[in-house]
Amino acid sequence: MKKTAIALFSVWTLIVSCIAYDTPTIILSDEINVGKGNGNQYQSDLRTNPANGKEMCITAKQNNSEKETILFHSSDGGANWNLLSQPASGDPDVAYDLAGTAHFSFIDNSSSKKLGYRRSKDGGATWEDKRSLSIAVDHPHIICDRNAASPYKGSIYIAGRPFSGGGLGIEYSRDGGTTFKSAIISLAGRDVATP
Repeated sequence: MKKTAIALFSVWTLIVSCIAYDTPTIILSDEINVGKGNGNQYQSDLRTNPANGKEMCITAKQNNSEKETILFHSSDGGANWNLLSQPASGDPDVAYDLAGTAHFSFIDNSSSKKLGYRRSKDGGATWEDKRSLSIAVDHPHIICDRNAASPYKGSIYIAGRPFSGGGLGIEYSRDGGTTFKSAIISLAGRDVATP
């Protein structure tokens, strides 16, 4: 789905038809201040559940610090939002897989800046406890392989720049986030292979 930037954490609610059309229909509603009363949010991302177009998550850093990230979830197309606060964390991101499971990644400042991960099997309404993964990277981003023809369909990838050394640090899961493996890939020759 499309990545949407949001400024000052005010969101234009998007109502997107899930019926297949040659040209998608997008209708903008009234502005909704999702983060109202929760301090200052920045570096935010919005993701929509491909299995349910009314369900979405927004991640952001909180209060101009690396001490806390937040995740907002809506199940009604953005009219109402619930808040999940993730203490001692930074650089959050979220992605949905084809089944509608939400995957939340962040830098876990309570675990030597290793990647932190949480999963929501109900699209973002409730979340499993935090897990610390094995590599430490800056600016991590998470994606799910939603290509039905891909041999890695359903795989989850979290990648970022290692805090020490070069290359690309990757955590990946082939079982929907139950287990992860890690790899550090050298980019010197730009010869990058997915393990």
